[in-house]
Amino acid sequence: MSITNGPDIYDCLPGLILQLNDDSYTYLCKKIELFNDDIEIKEPKGGKVVTQLEFDKVLHEKEKEGKARVRDYLEGLESSKQ
Repeated sequence: MSITNGPDIYDCLPGLILQLNDDSYTYLCKKIELFNDDIEIKEPKGGKVVTQLEFDKVLHEKEKEGKARVRDYLEGLESSKQ
């Protein structure tokens, strides 16, 4: 999905953030409303079947990468204020 949107400070991450766990909160998208009836969402094709353990490992790495991006972004905001 070519949408960049998410909760709070995570809005700057690529993609549409539907669920996020940080150190203090859990964010969960419960509903998506489309206001343009002409939009068709197609089910993804292909992909790779993985075990739960492989999925958890990838998820953990992506969470670390996302948090690092947010941290870098916030540090950039702080340094631009000075």
